[in-house]
Amino acid sequence: DLELPPGKNPRTLEWAAALRRDPRFAEADGATLAAFLMQHIRTAGYSYTLTPGVYDEEQLGHAVDEFWLDRKVGFCEHFAAAFVVVMR
Repeated sequence: DLELPPGKNPRTLEWAAALRRDPRFAEADGATLAAFLMQHIRTAGYSYTLTPGVYDEEQLGHAVDEFWLDRKVGFCEHFAAAFVVVMR
């Protein structure tokens, strides 16, 4: 079951599509993509916190967009959800 709900987190999905268009990752397997995502999280300014504040877009279904591309601060749920959306 690799399909995501339609209309949710369009900016993150475009980010992931751009990653797949990159010649380095066009034919990459899951392990290679996962390793790249973990490196991206370590180096792109993401921070873990137990008090990330309210993500205003949660009701609209774009909380991953807000976390992955804008705020970059969250707790385990934010990191896990973003990782799964990008990997799918």
